[in-house]
Amino acid sequence: MPTPFAFAAPLAVALSSAAAPADQTATTAAIAVASPAIVLSAAAPLPTNPITPQEALTSLQGTWSGSLTYRDYGTQRLESIPVALAMEVQPDGQTIVQRFDYTDPGFQVYVTNLVTVKDGVLSGATARAGRAFETYKKAITVTRQAMSNQWTIILEDETSDDDRPARIRETMTRAQGTLKVLKEVDYLDDGQEEWIFRNEIILSARD
Repeated sequence: MPTPFAFAAPLAVALSSAAAPADQTATTAAIAVASPAIVLSAAAPLPTNPITPQEALTSLQGTWSGSLTYRDYGTQRLESIPVALAMEVQPDGQTIVQRFDYTDPGFQVYVTNLVTVKDGVLSGATARAGRAFETYKKAITVTRQAMSNQWTIILEDETSDDDRPARIRETMTRAQGTLKVLKEVDYLDDGQEEWIFRNEIILSARD
């Protein structure tokens, strides 16, 4: 199964593709949860030079902390775990190292992503102790920008979720010092297009 975080971040936060702690990867799905609203000003003029996906991701350099909330498939309970993220842009200005720390009940988990963007595609590789390296590609698009630190990015790819073929959509929204990553799933084996909530990460900048 894919690693818990790779969106750009990510947070490629994106932060990638399964959303819960390791022992719950195949048994959890996220839902929308009550969280601070992140609103981009509709009155703000559009920038003369729109930000690129690469520029948006590199603007996240620094450390972030917050929480990941998801629903357990088996119990249907909402679960929340603390998450820390460090984003480091390499000297080439293109390569980003993302380091995620989160608490799987009973032990700490560390996930490292290496990501870059070219021609509308985010490419990444993930390292995590005890697992083979994983690589992935996601389409990435800036869909909304009010300022250089207020934007929305969409990442999409096809993979699997809960052992079912699925499209994954991650919506990353930055509003200055707050970053929200909402992951949704559209299962491909049910004959219809229906996006359901997978998980939600809310982070605040620490520096």
